[in-house]
This record gives sequence, structure tokens and C-alpha cells, in this order.
Amino acid sequence: MVSKSKKVKKSNSIKKKLVKNNSNSKVIGVEPVVKNVVENQPVKSDYKEEIKSSKIDWKFTLITILVIIIALFVAIVYIYPIFANPYRFTFALDGVTYKSNEYVPAEFFQIVKNSENIVVSPMILGTEVNQPIVNTINLWLVAGVGNGKNMIQLLRIVDEKSNLVSCYTNDGNYTSVRQLNVTECNQMLSNENYTFILIESGKNEVILEKNKMRILSLQDNLQELNYSIINTIFPNAKELYDYANQSIYSVG
Repeated sequence: MVSKSKKVKKSNSIKKKLVKNNSNSKVIGVEPVVKNVVENQPVKSDYKEEIKSSKIDWKFTLITILVIIIALFVAIVYIYPIFANPYRFTFALDGVTYKSNEYVPAEFFQIVKNSENIVVSPMILGTEVNQPIVNTINLWLVAGVGNGKNMIQLLRIVDEKSNLVSCYTNDGNYTSVRQLNVTECNQMLSNENYTFILIESGKNEVILEKNKMRILSLQDNLQELNYSIINTIFPNAKELYDYANQSIYSVG
């Protein structure tokens, strides 16, 4: 039998050999811990570079946003009004807004005063002429005739899309009327020997063009707006209206 002490010595001898062999061996796929630490040093440096690059990107983004905000501000303040109001001149006179690329109101008013032939031309949907339109036409006729003008009526008939269908005119003769087709109507509207008062539906403002005054008005403000314009052009208009009314009542 082998004694217990010999077994212990043999066991210790085997352990020493194992420790010695393990110190010289290398496990495949496992790297030394120290090597991992050394190789990880550049990774930490790259991470710092990423943080630095991220900060630069944020600065660039903030600058870009600031530039966009400034551009929007400039567009709203300076560019948008140009498209919203394409006219060079805008004037407010006696509560009426006038817009034009060619005239100031006083210049066009003088053109009206110097004109021999004035055409009053309301735009009408269908063939029915309502009372506000009739009253507005009469305001222009009384003021114009009272100031020695040849006043011509031209009713423009349009469809629901505001396309011209036909026209009716009295040619300045209050006892007759004739119908015009679209071509004839456009020819009359292009006659430079006439000054046109174009009465149309729209927001309350007046557009002054070459030999044309385009009065855009809501229905409930039609007479008031035209009355104000007429009184500005013809200061004696009120006297003429009073005289016309007295003549009507005296006949009645």
C-alpha cells in the first residue's frame, strides 16, 4: 500500500506541472486583459472626436435655422407686400382706397373732368338689374350730364364665372338701346376716346388704369362708395342731385 504522505506529495507535484504548463499555454480566441486595455485607448480617442464633431454639427444646424428665420422675416416684411399689392401707388382719399401703377387719384380725376365721353359700365350677372345698380348708374349720369359730359351706358352681362356673354348700350341716347356681342363689346371697351367707369363686385377699392376707373365694391356699399368718388371728382355733385330730386318731386 502507498502511504498517505506519498499520495499528498504526488498530488502537489501534479499541480505544479499544471501551473507551469498553463503559464506557457495560450487559449485560442482569448486575448490578454492588458492587451485589451491598450487596444481600447484609441477607441476612447475616437469617441472624443465624435463628440467634438457632434458639437460642430449642432452649431451648423443652429446657424442654418437662424438664417432661415431671418430669410422668412425679410420675405414677410419686404417681399410679401409686393405680391399682396402689385400696384406702385396706394392712396386713401375720403375713406376710399385707390391703387394704380400709372396715376395718383388727382391725375386720373383730371382725366375724367377733361373727358367728353364717359362710359358707365356695370358688370351684371344675368339680365336682371337690381336697384342699387340702377341708383349707382343714375348718380354718375346726373353728375356727368350736369358737368357737360356725354354719358353712355354699357351694361356688361357675365356668367357665374365672370365670363363676358354680351353687352347692352344706349350709345348716349336715352331713348334707345342695342345689344352687342362679345367682340363688339370688347371693341367698345378698347376705345381710347372714352373714359370708362367700370363698376364691379369686389372688396371696396378703386383701380386706376389707362382711361379706366375700376370700382370694386360690395353690394351693400355700392352706392355709398360711388357717391364718395363722384363728389371728389365733381364738387358740385350734391347741388346737381338736389336739383334733380326737386325736379322729380315737382313733376310728381
